[in-house]
Amino acid sequence: MAWGESGELFAINGDDLLTLSLEDQTVETRASDLKKDSPQHLPFSGANILFDIAVGPDGTAFVAYYGNRQLLAVSPAGVVSVLVQSESPWSPHGVDVWGDYVYFLESTVGGRPRWKFWGKDRIAPRVRRVSVGTSTLETIYDGL
Repeated sequence: MAWGESGELFAINGDDLLTLSLEDQTVETRASDLKKDSPQHLPFSGANILFDIAVGPDGTAFVAYYGNRQLLAVSPAGVVSVLVQSESPWSPHGVDVWGDYVYFLESTVGGRPRWKFWGKDRIAPRVRRVSVGTSTLETIYDGL
């Protein structure tokens, strides 16, 4: 979940991005079918997950789509676009907006002891940012 600047609460419900207005107690679907049935870039079986949301000042929602290694942008009108396509073995699972940038956390299951993931698997983190205006992509931290 994430708060928008206009006071709406954004939430993922299955494959859909919802906006909830606490003021008038309404729920609207901003975008549907965000997840692909058989994603081309699936990191591993069972990983077709929408992990996180952040909302920019203009109401654009940014969704970390781990299951297809994508950072999605959903406009206030509900138009969905791929802002970043992460290369294998990376997949985004955290996102935040600060200033003119969308920051996102990616991970990869690997042999380095960075974070404990599932069981004995370990993941290595990477943090990148993309400029909202120019789509310039930068790596801030690479844990490999």
